[in-house]
Amino acid sequence: FPTRRSSDLGQWLSHYGQGVYGTRGGPFKPGQWGASTCKDKTIYLFVMQWPDKGPLELPAINAKITTAKTLTQGEASVAQTGAAVTVALAAADRDPVVTVIRLTVDGPAVAIPPVSVPHRSDSRAYGKRVKASNVFAKASQFGPAAAVDDNRQTRWATDAGTSAAWLEVDLGQPTGIGGVLIDEPAEYQRVEAFELQYLDGTTWKTFYTGKKIGPHWKATFPAITARRVRLNILKASEGPTLWEFKLFPARK
Repeated sequence: FPTRRSSDLGQWLSHYGQGVYGTRGGPFKPGQWGASTCKDKTIYLFVMQWPDKGPLELPAINAKITTAKTLTQGEASVAQTGAAVTVALAAADRDPVVTVIRLTVDGPAVAIPPVSVPHRSDSRAYGKRVKASNVFAKASQFGPAAAVDDNRQTRWATDAGTSAAWLEVDLGQPTGIGGVLIDEPAEYQRVEAFELQYLDGTTWKTFYTGKKIGPHWKATFPAITARRVRLNILKASEGPTLWEFKLFPARK
C-alpha cells in the first residue's frame, strides 16, 4: 500500500479499514497496478497505477462478480468475461494515491486461486538506459532506472538539499514521441520549474517547459524524433524524487 504520512494514516484507515482489517491478500497479486485483499464474499481493489490509456484489465477469476462499489470517489464500471475483469473509472475520479473499489462475488473470496496481473505500458522509455545527475546516497534502489520501470513502488530520488537535477533516457534509436507522463509523489511535490530537452547533435534543445508537476502529470507536444531525452529540473524546493518518467508516441 502507498506510503502516507502518519498523520493521514489514521484518517485513511477510518474510511477504508474495512479492506485492511481481517482480510488476507488476493486474489489479484500485488504489482505495478496496486494490490487486493479479500474476506467473506468481498474483494477490495487498491488501484495505485491506472493504465495510460483505457480501463484497468485484471485476469479472469473463477467467481461471479455480483456488485461493484467505489469507496473513494466516482462510480466504477466493472465488466467480467471468461478472459478478464475490466475496471473503468473516469480519470477525474481516480484518487492520486490509491483508488479503493469493493467487489462482491458469489462465493468465498478466499477460495479464489491467486492470479498475477500482467504489466501493461506503451512508454517508449520503459526499461531503457537511463542516467541522472544525482542519486540519493548513491543507493541503487533510488537510481534512475526506478523512474523508467513502470513501477509505482520504486522511485528515483536525489540527495537532500538538491535544488536542480536532470534525468536522461537513451531510447536506443531515433524515436518519435509526442507525450509525457511524470509521476511525482504527492507527499514529495518539490519541483518548481523544469524543461524537457532532446539531444540534437551535440546540443540539448528544449521542447517543453513547465513548473509544478505532482502525481500523474501529463502533457502532449508537437511530435519530435530523438534518441536521447532529458528531464531537466531547473528548480526544486528540496531534493526532487519521481516515481515515473514516461514518454509516448504522438497520437494519430
